Amino acid sequence: MSIRIDKITRGRFGNKILQYNSLIQLGKKHNVSCSMVQNNEMTYFFKNIVPFIPSKKPIKLLTCKMVLEDEKLDFENYEYKIDDPAYCLHNVFYKVTNCNPRNFLELKEEFKTNLPSDTLNIGIHIRGGDIISRDGNNGREIHEFKYYKDSIHYVLENFCKNKKYILWLCTDDINFQTFKETYKYLIDTNLPVRTGKIVGNQSDYIYDWATLSECDILINSSSTFCVTAGFLGKSDKKIIHSKKWLDKNINHEPWNNNISVTFFSMRPDREYSLIDYRKKYDDFWINILKNNNWYFCNKNI
Repeated sequence: MSIRIDKITRGRFGNKILQYNSLIQLGKKHNVSCSMVQNNEMTYFFKNIVPFIPSKKPIKLLTCKMVLEDEKLDFENYEYKIDDPAYCLHNVFYKVTNCNPRNFLELKEEFKTNLPSDTLNIGIHIRGGDIISRDGNNGREIHEFKYYKDSIHYVLENFCKNKKYILWLCTDDINFQTFKETYKYLIDTNLPVRTGKIVGNQSDYIYDWATLSECDILINSSSTFCVTAGFLGKSDKKIIHSKKWLDKNINHEPWNNNISVTFFSMRPDREYSLIDYRKKYDDFWINILKNNNWYFCNKNI
């Protein structure tokens, strides 16, 4: 009996972590083994990733709808996979997460970042090209410079008085206007800023993620890259998000509703409509405003 990932999600790094979290949490919930395809980012970067176990039974797809609605599973006759298009990512995070993800997701030593322990480390993540590209949801997730400037002011006024501090600025798109304006502001105001290794070298993203995961405070974007860094690594972080972004989710502001985009290949009666499906992702951002155990927003600006 097993819950399995036979093909890791096509999403980027944060989604891969979320898929793996869903795997382990569901395995614990149903008291079954977990199986993970090997030779991917998760097995390369993290310790003790579960091994691949050949299936002894027919395999069914375990979809986000089945998870969210607690559909009864038949482990006597089947094993279940959460490969795309199951999409068991941040839309199911608060449903499935009952065990601290730090208990089973730890970076290998060679990828860890040791930040100065006598310094308040403030991480800033700026999401870039993936939200202004072909699949950018009409720019719905873009955070303007004002959000970052106001968040920096808030942190400096409330947490940095009489303290040594460093601002760690991380992005994978140095040509994104928000990054240019934020970086210029930090330099012009002579604030102690360091850019992550990913700046100018996208293959080094793991070191930026590691840096963000060990910060004391995160000024976050809408990306699962920085969300996963928030609930892994150092505990008890203070996390800031954009109020404008959260309000879009609270109001279920429409995404880029291109009906030619096909999310699912299952029977229609087994899945949500496109609109209802997208609302499940909105719900994640709504839930971060609650004081929960795993990931929540201390301040929205």
